[in-house]
Amino acid sequence: MNVLYQRSPRIKPMIREEEMEILRPPNEPNKPSFSLISIVLPVTMTLFSIGFYIYMNLTGKMGNGNYMMFQMVSVMMMLTSYTIPFFVYLGNKKKYKQQLAERVRMYNAELEKHKEELIAGQKEQVDVLYDIHGDPDVCFHIVKNRMSSLWERSPEDKDFLQTRVGIGSLPFYVKVKSPRADGYVKDPLIESAQNLAEQFKTVQGSSITLPLFQAKVIGMVGDREAVMNALRVTLIQIAVRHSPDEVS
Repeated sequence: MNVLYQRSPRIKPMIREEEMEILRPPNEPNKPSFSLISIVLPVTMTLFSIGFYIYMNLTGKMGNGNYMMFQMVSVMMMLTSYTIPFFVYLGNKKKYKQQLAERVRMYNAELEKHKEELIAGQKEQVDVLYDIHGDPDVCFHIVKNRMSSLWERSPEDKDFLQTRVGIGSLPFYVKVKSPRADGYVKDPLIESAQNLAEQFKTVQGSSITLPLFQAKVIGMVGDREAVMNALRVTLIQIAVRHSPDEVS
């Protein structure tokens, strides 16, 4: 008795290569600078002037005491003014450290967002490959429940005569492009971005397939029991996912 079978339209999930570019971190803020010479030299000259005024006053060579007092007040005001740049420097230094910390915090937050997206992409790749190739248990349910995916693959499909032989590591379909360092100057944030890109080059737990149609001839080597089990699994997938008149 002949059985007429009409293949159902196949809806296969797709994995398209994508590129994710990790932008460079913002430039570091300018580090505040402070020169001791700009303060030490004027202070030294001022102290020398004070000593000179005191000497002149003690020796009686400076007759007007009020003038001496005025000079001393002026000198003290000058000394006070010399400390202003130092306190401004301390304020700028504190602000500089805050800006550095904010730069690190914001960039690490962006890297964490990228990491979450990449983890989701890895899971999607594993799930899609499993949906396409499944495992022997999936083949059993297809036959038992007479699902529409029976004999779904045709010679026009790219995965025609591809059988799942296990799980392993495959290249990630998302290509992560990390920023490059400028010359020999190392930036820990750029290194973190590069480490993230390196971490997501491959996907563990992906379905590994055997391309029978492309290979034409294959050989299985190993323990006899393991080889026979692998052969049975391969034949089951061929029988369930391909029409007999297309693989005979």
